[in-house]
This record gives sequence, structure tokens and C-alpha cells, in this order.
Amino acid sequence: MNLVKKVLKSRPAIAFGASFLITMLIFAAFGYAPFGLKSVAGADANIQYLDLFAYLKDVLAGKNSATYTMSALLGGDEVATFAYYLMSPLNFLVVFFKKSQLPIFYDILLALKLSLAATTMAIFLKQRFPKITGKFQFFLAMSYAFCQ
Repeated sequence: MNLVKKVLKSRPAIAFGASFLITMLIFAAFGYAPFGLKSVAGADANIQYLDLFAYLKDVLAGKNSATYTMSALLGGDEVATFAYYLMSPLNFLVVFFKKSQLPIFYDILLALKLSLAATTMAIFLKQRFPKITGKFQFFLAMSYAFCQ
């Protein structure tokens, strides 16, 4: 029980939770998935990433290949595409979503990645600049997460 209390009081855990909560509140306020019908998958993400996640889902289900696919125009090598766009460990969460739910997956993935950015920045600041106050470290971690 002490470990749970210690983790919940740690700056990285607070940064993760706060950034995830803020992201979800923004999604809810503006009607983005999973709270509405819109998605943050804009122009490029909508025509590229959602198709890539559908491809990853097929690869993980054994319906397509990560090395060569005929589904890319007249067929082509997919190793570079797979490695560059799809090898984030968080992307493998796609197995829990249907292809029709990929915009929801994309929004949740974005929230998780922003939260992890805040977490890793909080860890970095705590280790590299221990004299900075906790509140300022938290502010910098949140600023880093949302600087995009």
C-alpha cells in the first residue's frame, strides 16, 4: 500500500494523470472521440495514419505481411513504413479496437503519448535539475507535453 501512495505522490505520476485528464477534458469540451463524433485525426492523419493502423491490425491478425504487401498499389516493400510509422509499443493497443473505431483509437493514443511525454519530462527534470521546485518542474513537464 505504501508503494501505491508513493507512486501517486510522485511528480511523474501526477504529470501523467494531469496531462491525460486535461487532454480528455479538451476532447469532451470540443466533441472529439471518445466523447463525440469528431477526431483529432486531421488531414494527414486521416488519410495516412488511420490506414496504417488498419494495416497494422491486419498484420497482427496474420492477414497481411510486415515485409511485403500487395495492398500498397501494385505491391511493395513495407519494412521501412512498418518500422518508421508503426513500431511504437503503444500502437499495438490497436488490437483492442475494431477498424471502424480507429479514430477513437487515434485520439486515445494521442492522449497516452502526450501523457507519457509529460511523464518522461518530469523524470528528466527531477534527475537533471533537482534544485528546481516541484511546481515548476510540473509546469515545465506539462508545457513540454502540450507544446505541439
